[in-house]
Amino acid sequence: METVSEACDLITGTILPHVAKQMNCCYLISMTILACDTKDYAWHKRNWLLSYAKAVTYGFGSDILLSILDGKSSLEVMSVNRSLALIALAWWLYLFLPYNVFYNFVHFKVGDSKPLYIIMMIFATARRMVKTQAAVNASFVAYPGSYIAILAGTLVSNGTQLVACIFGDFAKDIANVTTARLTLTAAIVFTLLKKGLWTFISQSQALAFFVVFGTIIESMEVCGKHFGGFDLAHDCIGNFLAMNEWLGTK
Repeated sequence: METVSEACDLITGTILPHVAKQMNCCYLISMTILACDTKDYAWHKRNWLLSYAKAVTYGFGSDILLSILDGKSSLEVMSVNRSLALIALAWWLYLFLPYNVFYNFVHFKVGDSKPLYIIMMIFATARRMVKTQAAVNASFVAYPGSYIAILAGTLVSNGTQLVACIFGDFAKDIANVTTARLTLTAAIVFTLLKKGLWTFISQSQALAFFVVFGTIIESMEVCGKHFGGFDLAHDCIGNFLAMNEWLGTK
């Protein structure tokens, strides 16, 4: 058990802070790609300023919601010039670079897998888990003991879906259900740990687990292999909420 604790502390205390910039870069690029894929090329060319604004709001969706929990200005978290420049560069390369060079580079395949895209999603997923924990912690500071932390952690980690409503995009166009269920599960675990209901694992161990576990199942999704581990629990909750419909069929 001590070895596991040391490994978790290594992941959360050394590795994640060391690659924080890489995680942020991969996350912003992946969100930019999602923003670009929601419309066809003609729309982006005709509405290039709105297209870039969409990429920015997609990239900063999680930070916008987290800033609200922290009581900060949303514009403040969006005012990082390096992030704005990175989004602009990825946006132009993905949409307007001749011969689709960057698109083919990102989606380069080796067999059935896309190694470069998988690496990018691994870093982006790790960043998403870190943000989920940060949102739960921020919620507990603002509202001690409240289970609103579960909702806060889930919403912040999936902030892109919310800001996408500004542009009339549906959540199904920009995220898969596995990502949403993963972050919901992580938010529940982080909240229960903060409330002290679970004492057999630490926050560090929980974060390390979800980083490793999350990167594995997100990589599977990129390769077209659906992780069905969340499906049973999700379906049971859905059936319970729709109990009147179930009773009507009996």
